[in-house]
Amino acid sequence: MTKKPETVLFELQLKINEGLSKGTSQSKMQELINFLAGEVKKRTRLGYGVDSPGANRKGLKALSPNYIKKRRLDKKRGRLHPDTTPSKSNLTRTGQMLNSLQGKAQSGRKGIINLKASRNDGKTNPEIAGYNEEKGRKFMNLSNLELKRARQLVRENLIVEVKKSISELIN
Repeated sequence: MTKKPETVLFELQLKINEGLSKGTSQSKMQELINFLAGEVKKRTRLGYGVDSPGANRKGLKALSPNYIKKRRLDKKRGRLHPDTTPSKSNLTRTGQMLNSLQGKAQSGRKGIINLKASRNDGKTNPEIAGYNEEKGRKFMNLSNLELKRARQLVRENLIVEVKKSISELIN
């Protein structure tokens, strides 16, 4: 029996809505937030920060000569993280702060990227991040390129899920 065009259109709309829901689910949101947390970590380790949300990335403020000397001593003692050098400004002296970056999907298709508080040196990661921000080394914002990548991933997820849902209707 042939279906009426209105019925086919209604079923198609239901399948599209189903695909959109799957493409923006809590688990897909968690994947996106984890990806963005990784992007912030990678960018910062490369020595770049972002002053405000959606701005271009820029090099982090250079380290002071005294701090470079301190990091050289850390390197000799084996305490400098392997992803940095004594003179590289990339917020990776011990690696604890950037390694604590985590993404958390929240309800309503939102998410947050934050730092776990605990460290092994008596300080907290948010304290260290705040100190660096005060010194002009802002890194906890997403750049225009990172936001563009996020939009692209969401778009790709939606297309994949809508195609899956529609193919269920056709098959």
